[in-house]
Amino acid sequence: MRFLTSFQDERKAFACTNYFHAKEIETIYEPSGRAENPQFSLWIIDEDDFEKAQEELVHFEQLGAEESLRFERPKAAPISKIMANDKATLKVQLERQSSLQRGRYTLTHCLIALCALLFFWNLFQEGELVQKEGTIALQVGLTPLQRNLFYDYPNCYTLFDELLKKNPLKSVEEIKQLPTDVKTEFDAADHCPYWRGAFDLFIEKLKTGKGSFSSAPLFEKIRQGQVWRVFTPCLLHKDFLHILFNMAWVLVLGRMIEERAGRWRMIFLILIIGCISNTAQYLMSGPYFLGFSGIVCGMVGFIWMRQRLSPWEGYPLGSGTTLFLLLFVAAMLFLQFVSIGLEFFGVEGIASAIANTAHIVGGLTGILLARIPFFSRSPT
Repeated sequence: MRFLTSFQDERKAFACTNYFHAKEIETIYEPSGRAENPQFSLWIIDEDDFEKAQEELVHFEQLGAEESLRFERPKAAPISKIMANDKATLKVQLERQSSLQRGRYTLTHCLIALCALLFFWNLFQEGELVQKEGTIALQVGLTPLQRNLFYDYPNCYTLFDELLKKNPLKSVEEIKQLPTDVKTEFDAADHCPYWRGAFDLFIEKLKTGKGSFSSAPLFEKIRQGQVWRVFTPCLLHKDFLHILFNMAWVLVLGRMIEERAGRWRMIFLILIIGCISNTAQYLMSGPYFLGFSGIVCGMVGFIWMRQRLSPWEGYPLGSGTTLFLLLFVAAMLFLQFVSIGLEFFGVEGIASAIANTAHIVGGLTGILLARIPFFSRSPT
């Protein structure tokens, strides 16, 4: 593999790679130089093509600016052709790729570690909660971690917590054995108004003709200054399969974005998608939701749009992956509409607990952010 030339414009480096592909010359380009003076180095994979590449480079440089950028994106080089090169050349190529990637995924790994830490911390608190306050406390209440990191923690939840501390319950049947005055307190806490989400209020309106969107208080804890709640539900997960699924996607998608956009842009991207998708989910379903999947959908939408706007950035997300997530979200949306219809006729227990509003809004937010030049590929 031999160095041929370098470009200051990544679009031109990408177009030159495509031009050489049309001439059956296999090439790669990579970022080089400093952030204030970015360069993109072009390498010839097969040294036997070097002289031909020098001649074609002259022809490429003679093309007009617009004409030189019109070449189609090349297909991936056949592995057989790469393996046909001598081992030394292949070793050099792999070493260069490894040196480019080394140390680039710190943010991605930190996100995964943080979510894993909070997941196991919450499991520990669940065990303590059952021991101290009974099984019912875990079914109708939340762990201390969830109380502080969920989007909201309405006052009625606090009333339930106080009652369960005074009256630990192991089963629902024990409620019947409580004194009348305690039962009255539980009933009052159960009917305390709080934002249950537009979905529940809409169903109640359909079934009973009652229910007001203005009667329940919104953003109770956030209005008290606990603004971190707008984002933190993303960091919590319900069970092992939930966190495994989300973190596997974060590892794949996060590395793509962190390598190309840089850590700070990725932080802004994640925060914006998380805050917007969480707020939309809260307005639709109330405060009881959690998980990173809204941001995952936002990442997919972001990469999908960047592939179309700036293909030279080289995001390697296959169309099959995007289609899979799109079908998943569409299936959940269909289930949600079916649930509305069934609940209108009195059929309970069909509604999906998946935060589909966060998926849809997260994906759309990622697509919109991808159109902002700030999130374009960062020079190395």
